[in-house]
Amino acid sequence: MKKQLLFLVLGTGLFVGGGHVFADETEEVVRPDSELYDTTRIMEEVEYDLTEDTSDKAILQDQYATKRLKESQVAMESGDLETSEQLLEESNLSAEQADADLTEAKSSGDDNAEEVEKSLSASLEERTKELTKLLEREDLPEEARQGISNAIKQVEHVVQRAKQREELQSKLAADEITEEEFGSEMKALAETFKEEAKKNREEARKNREKREDEVEKDEEEAREEAEEREEEAREEA
Repeated sequence: MKKQLLFLVLGTGLFVGGGHVFADETEEVVRPDSELYDTTRIMEEVEYDLTEDTSDKAILQDQYATKRLKESQVAMESGDLETSEQLLEESNLSAEQADADLTEAKSSGDDNAEEVEKSLSASLEERTKELTKLLEREDLPEEARQGISNAIKQVEHVVQRAKQREELQSKLAADEITEEEFGSEMKALAETFKEEAKKNREEARKNREKREDEVEKDEEEAREEAEEREEEAREEA
């Protein structure tokens, strides 16, 4: 079963080479309103769970963050601001998880961590530029503007995490701490970042479920009101 799942995962636009995951640059974003969308999200979860190397996990979550941002823009252009805002939030959650996975990789002395960190930093910068461009649009609805502003603030939080790693690296380079102390402190950071990412994902899940319940409640009330009006119309007739 695991082999079958792995085959399906590799069919989503990623391939493995030398033990590491790479993106297919020609891959297109699936529209959030597509019938295939939920399937692609499930495949991402399987893909991530089957990946063991923490550097690779960081790369995958970074790719997911970029996808969610693009999908958010598609939803926004379609006028679905609620979905757009939700996808923006999910983009930042993936960015946080990518950073947590990267920190774990660095704490374990992963040889690829430095290269992955540069890649993630470049991606984060590109997403920040894209968010800033969106925020500057004159035709941007106020609701969307608030969501994008919040997303930029969350990106800044991820940037602060990177600075914490840089500070530790600088201390090590200046012989202010030993290799053992560096590894220990980096592991502590990794645990903190992982817990933060987990907490934020859980909070986002609860908020999403709450919104869905509210929508369902509103729809039910609307149906009941419509039925009452129909009943009154029949009685009057």
